[in-house]
Amino acid sequence: MNYKSILSGALVATTLLSAGISAVPAQAKELGSYPKIEVPTDKSKAPKKYAMIAKFTKQSKLEFLSAKSKLKEHTSVSGKKELAFIGLDKSDCGKDIARYMNVGMWEGKAVDVIYHLDSVTKAGFKGGEWIRFNSGSIGLTQGGYKEVKVTQRYVYHDTQKDAPITGSYMTFNDIDAHQALGFSDATMKKVAKIYIAESAKKWIDVTEKNGMTYFGSPSEEDIDPNDPKGKMTMLFDGNSITYSFVKDWSGYNMNKELNWKNSEYDQYYGYRGEKPVRTETLAPTKLVSDKNEKDKKENTLDTASEEYTYTISHSVPAEEKQFFYKSYEMDDTLIPELEIVKDSLKVTNSDGKDVTSLFENQTKGNQVKVVAKKDTLAKPEFYGKDYKFNFKVKVKAGTDLSKLKDKDGKITIPNTATVTKDGDKQSTNKTQTHLTPIKESIKKYIIDDGKAVDTDTITKEDPVVAYRIDNVVPNDVLLKSLMLSDTLDKSLEVADQSKIKVIASDAKANEVKVSENKEENATKAEDKKEETTDSSKDTSKEANKPATFANEAGKEEADKKDTVNYDELIKQVQPIVDKYKNAKPDTKEHVVLSNAKLVSDVLVAKKAGQTAKDKEALESINKALAEKDEKLALTGDMKKDVETLKSVLEKAIASTPAKPDTSKPDASKPSDKPADSSSDQEAGNKEESKGETEKEETDKPTADNVTKEEIAEDVNKEMTGDATPKGEDVTKKGKLEVKDGKVTWTANNPSEFAGKKLSLIIPVKLKAGMKVSDLPQKDGEVQIPNTAKLVVNGKDVASNTVYVGVDKETKEVPKEAPKPEDPKPEEPQQIEGDPKPKFLPQTGTDMMKTVGVGAIGVALGGVIGFLFGRKKK
Repeated sequence: MNYKSILSGALVATTLLSAGISAVPAQAKELGSYPKIEVPTDKSKAPKKYAMIAKFTKQSKLEFLSAKSKLKEHTSVSGKKELAFIGLDKSDCGKDIARYMNVGMWEGKAVDVIYHLDSVTKAGFKGGEWIRFNSGSIGLTQGGYKEVKVTQRYVYHDTQKDAPITGSYMTFNDIDAHQALGFSDATMKKVAKIYIAESAKKWIDVTEKNGMTYFGSPSEEDIDPNDPKGKMTMLFDGNSITYSFVKDWSGYNMNKELNWKNSEYDQYYGYRGEKPVRTETLAPTKLVSDKNEKDKKENTLDTASEEYTYTISHSVPAEEKQFFYKSYEMDDTLIPELEIVKDSLKVTNSDGKDVTSLFENQTKGNQVKVVAKKDTLAKPEFYGKDYKFNFKVKVKAGTDLSKLKDKDGKITIPNTATVTKDGDKQSTNKTQTHLTPIKESIKKYIIDDGKAVDTDTITKEDPVVAYRIDNVVPNDVLLKSLMLSDTLDKSLEVADQSKIKVIASDAKANEVKVSENKEENATKAEDKKEETTDSSKDTSKEANKPATFANEAGKEEADKKDTVNYDELIKQVQPIVDKYKNAKPDTKEHVVLSNAKLVSDVLVAKKAGQTAKDKEALESINKALAEKDEKLALTGDMKKDVETLKSVLEKAIASTPAKPDTSKPDASKPSDKPADSSSDQEAGNKEESKGETEKEETDKPTADNVTKEEIAEDVNKEMTGDATPKGEDVTKKGKLEVKDGKVTWTANNPSEFAGKKLSLIIPVKLKAGMKVSDLPQKDGEVQIPNTAKLVVNGKDVASNTVYVGVDKETKEVPKEAPKPEDPKPEEPQQIEGDPKPKFLPQTGTDMMKTVGVGAIGVALGGVIGFLFGRKKK
């Protein structure tokens, strides 16, 4: 067999057998009498089912899978340095031995062909037998083997899983000079048809014996590789084929070792892609890709504005010149809700080459049309290639997608394309692009030193508060109008109008977590410090009793914890009672004293054994706390609960307002009260307090007298950090108005922002000359509320409410001496065996009177108010 003539005959894969006919058993019959033979006519077409053929392209690569230790470099007959297996034997069989990567396409995805070495039979030389898988084409060359049996199968390149190939074809040519092909009975069952020329009926014969079918030439004559009588095109079902290459070495000098380094006695096996029959238009494949999904039949977009790519893949089989196409085009009609991205259309072939110039782009509007040029179809280089038509699309801005919703409310965008060859049209599979509807929503934050909070305080050091309003624009309605709106409280004004911004981003971008404000963090740090200090005390010698709780859930939790040392906890609270024991009624000191006594009484009651009244007390405390801030609700862990109450009691005096002391006698009237030691003591206390002062809050905010420079500096500081949204500044894509304390931004082109998040940033400050008493207050503390609006097509959606506090200035005032407490009768002692006392130890106070819900609400009012109004440092 003439190796060079085969190589020059546009061979692109393996399988032409060169073998002596004497190796084929006798009793051969003419090929024309074989039942699967067909001589094609002008109307004949090879079914599109048999579309696959392995082709070596510029994207292809050879990889060895086993027997690598037997690979050695040698020189091919063409002078090329290649790797060959030397001395393969039975021990190397039954394994995948080589893989050609990127040799074709199936359903739009790249495929590889894997060669499995089933068996080898040596001819009988003294050594040096060799087999080479060619590196520049899909082909097998060998020397010294009587038989080489292989199975080839197709797998997807990316997963290496079997590709569901429906069928493939191969054209074996140059069958002459005692050459033959051998196929097993199992493989012959997969052969659907064999196309031959009329002249091949008597040139090639068929022999069936021992489970094999052989196709060969009984003539010794050499013919031209392109001679039709020496060709045979076979159509195979499925994705794998098993066949044998045999060689009759009769007449060769067997008493020698082959010179494998120079490819001695080389025998090449290959096949061609052309066939003597037209091929039906092969079915094209359509896939879709987006920014995080690649080559899918279904994909899901993150936002309505996200661009995505359609890819229509089509295989153009190798054809003989008489079957070249007269016309070839790809069409894709997009639904009205889509539009093609300008200048995005591109065509590539299986060599990875941009071949857009071979086609005419006749796209108009939503009708994507690509037509092959006449001179393109006349060139053989067009055939035997895979083509990919790629273009980007996106949802038209502001389009109404409601009619594309399915029963679950999900938006689905369908698409199919077609490829037409000589009037024969074939459609792709259907792709589906999903989009989850985005509903309008609005969320408001305050940016505080780069972090998002929902409460903040205006101080002299931080005179500016930056509002951030995240407005999510819907993507499933036709947007006719879009406005962002925020009306400020009359006590506030915009700090710097030039700093008002509207930032556009994806709906799911720029998510922030609301941070606790600085005062809460500071309090938690201090509490943690105290907890650490308290835990260092050695209380192992103290008498402890298990804690009991007001509900079963708390009891179960208590069983898991360490026992509580009530004596130690009482000692921690007692200093507060002692500190304010002389507090006058109706003063802020007396409020603290009442709270401290309440905690002490509860602890004493719990030490003695919980009573029903004790339960009521704890429930009342918990209710009062929960109404103010659920974070302060008692947990059921008595030690932690006492720590919580203890820490806030010590700070309550700083914010609890004092009522006027009405107990002082009128100086204009003579006193009928005799002088006694108590009055002397009071006088002494007053004497001792001379010169001492305390701070008293005024009605003036600390931020009332800040300079423009300080305002500007704080604006820049607040509007930086993680809580400042990232994205496109679209402020100028709308009309911004600030009038009478109302900030509005109206989009010029609302549809542009469908499915987007628009973050409106507004820096505000306190108006000059404001009095604290004139500001909105809650529980005795300044709380300036603010709520924003998102207006879509005239419909308002309100945000959550955020609050701004105001720090007050303080001044030094003389400190008044405390009034001594009237002596109290000694408490009666509980008699052993008597019921539990109605009056609690230490205070002698009736439990129901002390801890009633009304009393607790009053007592804790100042405490909770303090928590909401602590000053910003």
